[in-house]
Amino acid sequence: MHGLGPVRLGDQTAAQVLLTEWQSREPGKYRKFVEEIDALLTLLALSPLTDSTAASILSCALGRLRATRPRPIQFARQSDREAIGNAIIDVLVQSPAAP
Repeated sequence: MHGLGPVRLGDQTAAQVLLTEWQSREPGKYRKFVEEIDALLTLLALSPLTDSTAASILSCALGRLRATRPRPIQFARQSDREAIGNAIIDVLVQSPAAP
């Protein structure tokens, strides 16, 4: 484990509540949003979309996460969002280019 600590569960639980409410209220918009986010996460796991440091760190984190999962990353899953946050922290801790 790194010194920065894991993503706080309270934050992700609050996000999950909002997503669940949105899904109930506007299922079509919610589904489209999640499909678009999942597609972007897949693209970023393969390669950064820009040459910024942030894009590189995110791409590295998503690539590592994708390599350790038997299924695609799914934004709608709280556990996947937590894993994304923790993977980013791990890359930051290990990267000499990180702030």
